[in-house]
Amino acid sequence: MQKKHIVLGMVALMSRAAACTNLDEKVYTELVADTYYNNRTEVMTTVLRPFTHANAWAAPTGQVGYWRVSELSADQLAWPQKGIHGFDGGQWIRLHNHSWTVEDDIVWNPWRLMFWGSGSVTIPLATWRSWTSPGSG
Repeated sequence: MQKKHIVLGMVALMSRAAACTNLDEKVYTELVADTYYNNRTEVMTTVLRPFTHANAWAAPTGQVGYWRVSELSADQLAWPQKGIHGFDGGQWIRLHNHSWTVEDDIVWNPWRLMFWGSGSVTIPLATWRSWTSPGSG
């Protein structure tokens, strides 16, 4: 009986040893410069990406940008509470009274968008310093 367990253990070890020897990985979580900047569209998507953050930062869109912080924290506009649905954890009251905290997304998100967009400018600059492509257009 014990010999049978030893033989099964040896077979299991031998099958695991020969199982996976090719550990080359395919990168899916990031774009590699050697395989990405192959045409004009791919280059333009990288060049124009910071402007999407600038648009979200400045315009009164779905993002919590600069407009809400600058306009709703002043006296010319207000966010009235109508029932329990307009309270939103008191963020509008804190914004109007200038008593926000670091956890309030309405104050943190404009800064995040601005610096995220500024940081995305450096990605093509760092990538293209060592890159030459004859057919990028």
